[in-house]
Amino acid sequence: MTISAPYAQFVIGLGNGGFAMTTDTFKVMLASSTYTPLMASHQYASAVGTSEITGTGYTAGGKELTGLSWIYDPVNLWIAFKAANPTWTGATFTARYAIVYKATGDPATSPLVSYVDFLTNQSVASDTFTLDFSAGIVHLTPSSVSG
Repeated sequence: MTISAPYAQFVIGLGNGGFAMTTDTFKVMLASSTYTPLMASHQYASAVGTSEITGTGYTAGGKELTGLSWIYDPVNLWIAFKAANPTWTGATFTARYAIVYKATGDPATSPLVSYVDFLTNQSVASDTFTLDFSAGIVHLTPSSVSG
């Protein structure tokens, strides 16, 4: 089980037109358990700072997401921003969080989108590490966006 949530500035940015969801470059970085997601106050990738992991098979800044799309379920009333599952091969590292952000080339101006908390450290040793984004990077229901 995991916990996934959007950062507040992402939701505000959607309303302000700050994201072109299928043409902007989005990346996912991995962070250690030293990171504490602050949904209301963290705005940019630079907030992750030294909590971003290092290790074999992992490049600083993370991996670019592909296959970006919006999915809408009119029966169950949810919408999701989805991507193909990112994979790191031949990897040796430990991660607690996956953090999605819009990559501008500068972490200080790269807006955070959402995070996934794995609830425990996830380690891989000379193996493949894959994130499952089948439920979406951001999954919104009427109750998650109502006031």
